[in-house]
Amino acid sequence: MKKSGLFIILVIFIIGSSPIHADSVIIEYLEGSLEILIGHEWTWLDIGDEVDGSGKSLKLSDYGYAELGSDTGNLTLTKDGVYQLEPLMKKLGQSSGFGLGQQISQKVYRLQHEDEFHATAVMGVRGAAADTDEMIWADEDGDPLATGLELFENGDYAEALDVFLDGLDYAFAGEEEELTYYAALCEEQLGSFRSCRNLLMSLDPSSSVPWYGDFVLLKGRYLSDSLEYTEALTLIDSYLRNPGYQETIQAVLVLQGYCFNGLDNQSEAVKSLNKAVSMDAGSDWGRTASNMLKNM
Repeated sequence: MKKSGLFIILVIFIIGSSPIHADSVIIEYLEGSLEILIGHEWTWLDIGDEVDGSGKSLKLSDYGYAELGSDTGNLTLTKDGVYQLEPLMKKLGQSSGFGLGQQISQKVYRLQHEDEFHATAVMGVRGAAADTDEMIWADEDGDPLATGLELFENGDYAEALDVFLDGLDYAFAGEEEELTYYAALCEEQLGSFRSCRNLLMSLDPSSSVPWYGDFVLLKGRYLSDSLEYTEALTLIDSYLRNPGYQETIQAVLVLQGYCFNGLDNQSEAVKSLNKAVSMDAGSDWGRTASNMLKNM
């Protein structure tokens, strides 16, 4: 299999409250092979092993995927290659201070969206072929979105995932992307972050769909946590051209400021964060923006 060399993709799930340098990480999940360079020798790592500052580099291979956990957060390597350990530990510690990942998840998993209804998730009209006027009325028992969402909200993530994925086999036009989006949410809740990421990256929905704001936040988080700030900003811009609820706008502005700061563009970061604060300084997102400004 073709290796990706030194190309690095990281997913950092941010949970801390102040910048901390991660002193060590634990291998919590591993697919493929992972080695650590200590001195001049590569040593194999396995689930449960601890990685600290004594090593110089990590090497992921065999279509690898590794989840590393620490007291400051979690880090996921998703591409084969050699990773310098010290900057990874430093980045994890620096990024852990803002709590964006946790806040975004809390918002997204409320399953509250820009529109009052999910047109395809409740009793309603489902279009048949695009070139006909025929319409099919479907109640919740025959709607994989409604069935899957009910299971999801009850915490039955594995069963909900099966419903969403099975629904793709007979979905009507326009339903495939929403089913895929909710399948991604299930994968993340089940701890399958690689699958969640892959599903999100496969989507490019219209900004008119009711779940677009939450999608932007979640995919933007994955992109920014993998240091793909420019791609995240492009996605964020698409939302801000046609924004929705105030809370979502404020959250997206905070994420935008975080991405600009990641690109060392502090002037634009300050603008985005100040906009977020001015919308509602007392909200959770307003306080997060204020804290980010103080730490810049």
